[in-house]
Amino acid sequence: MSWDTLAITRRTLLWGSALALTGCRAPDIDFRIAGLSGALPQQVIDRFRHELYRPTELKLVNTPAELWQRLQAPSEFAPNVLSLGDSWLTLTQTRGLVQPLPDRWPELIPRFAALPVFWQNQGLGAGWSVPYRWGCTAIAYRTNWVSSPIRSWTDLWRPELKQRLSLPDHAREVLGLVLKTLGLSYNHPRPDQVPELRSRLAALHQQVLFYSSDAYVAPFLAENTWVAVGWTTDLLPLVQRYPNIAVVIPQEGTALWYDSWVLPRDRPQIEKACQWMNFCLTPSAAKLINTFTPATSPLPLDPSTPQEQTKLLDAATFSKSETLAPLGDRTTLAYEKLWQAVRRGA
Repeated sequence: MSWDTLAITRRTLLWGSALALTGCRAPDIDFRIAGLSGALPQQVIDRFRHELYRPTELKLVNTPAELWQRLQAPSEFAPNVLSLGDSWLTLTQTRGLVQPLPDRWPELIPRFAALPVFWQNQGLGAGWSVPYRWGCTAIAYRTNWVSSPIRSWTDLWRPELKQRLSLPDHAREVLGLVLKTLGLSYNHPRPDQVPELRSRLAALHQQVLFYSSDAYVAPFLAENTWVAVGWTTDLLPLVQRYPNIAVVIPQEGTALWYDSWVLPRDRPQIEKACQWMNFCLTPSAAKLINTFTPATSPLPLDPSTPQEQTKLLDAATFSKSETLAPLGDRTTLAYEKLWQAVRRGA
């Protein structure tokens, strides 16, 4: 059974749907969750709903940008708890769009203590957000066209891949993978002072057929590209359906991303929101996320639990991987200038 068929596909799930089927009027909704379509298995919602005393609504959207828009909605229309990607967290805090967890949060979310210290320290930190799933940047390639297995970021410079490669339209991702081939961090503070970076980036640019962060899968399936750099949530499902596609996490390490639950400002039902966050970190919910979605729970589980991503990303590679940390204005400008110069061929 594929991840696609087991992830939630309806845009709204209502507590009381069974009542509706019997012709009874469902109670008014008083607790709303907003998340990404496909991010949670339906079984997680079903199990949580059975633990609630009030009706719950899950609003699903297709893109992180839509979640950002919901966060900025007037408070009476905003959800009680919302999922955000790591790249949005600092901005939401700076603009005052989220509120901290209550002082009692360690008591209300006891499962947070079960997370590895690495995940406890991510994002806005303890007391602001709770990570519940993660993924990473990976390489997918067509085994019927590529002469030998891809194992490293350096393989992207192979002559046979000229104009057969797609990369994310994302400066930090692309410059970061080049920095990794030089033994440096995705978060290098002065990329403009790395001697080999520009020349290696320019050489990689010659390999690229196109850049895209959201429309790279279809050309890859059509064999217009033989290699695609993208995110595991997009790429891992392809392996189930296409025998000539392989996905690899480069041995130098990669970029990690994660989604967290946050509290929109001025919204009630805070304790119930904490109950939801805590539930997502229970072993039963984590196992469902690992089994029925292409993402991975940050909660350590029994080794026998299916975790496709951790099979690809072993402990040694994970230790060399990193999240994309927020950068200062000067450093961000240095990345963008170098990125735009290479894209223009300057």
